[in-house]
Amino acid sequence: MAYSTQADIEKLLTPAQLVQLTDDNQDGLADATILTEAIAQADAEIDGYLGSRYPVPVSPVPALLRQLSVAVSIWRLYGRRGMTNERRRQDYEDAVSKLKALATGTMVLPATGGGEVATDASDQPEASRSSEDRTFTIGRPSTGDVGSLDNF
Repeated sequence: MAYSTQADIEKLLTPAQLVQLTDDNQDGLADATILTEAIAQADAEIDGYLGSRYPVPVSPVPALLRQLSVAVSIWRLYGRRGMTNERRRQDYEDAVSKLKALATGTMVLPATGGGEVATDASDQPEASRSSEDRTFTIGRPSTGDVGSLDNF
């Protein structure tokens, strides 16, 4: 499931801009296949950032992800033509900044049903200061159990 649609992109680009950015066969029409490919590339980039923190693809799609997908998709459309547009570049950089913040946890996605990946405490190493739990010793031989570094 895509995070944005052609209709979302059409809200920000004029029909003439869409034709200019996607009409490879010079028929005067915007190419939906190219738009779909740009959206897929943008969504893959988004998943790359979010995959370490959220289950991807995110469903249902929050409005924030739709906005980011549109910004990245439009930047990709300009990029494929080798065109620069300061506003679209800034939109893309803002989107990447937000994606990085989402990936690091300084920003969170609104409730999506899937939510943030929960970390199960049983999967995490547990710290202990008691001597009974020590695998390695410092300055004295261990009992020789597995994990000992006595012979190194």
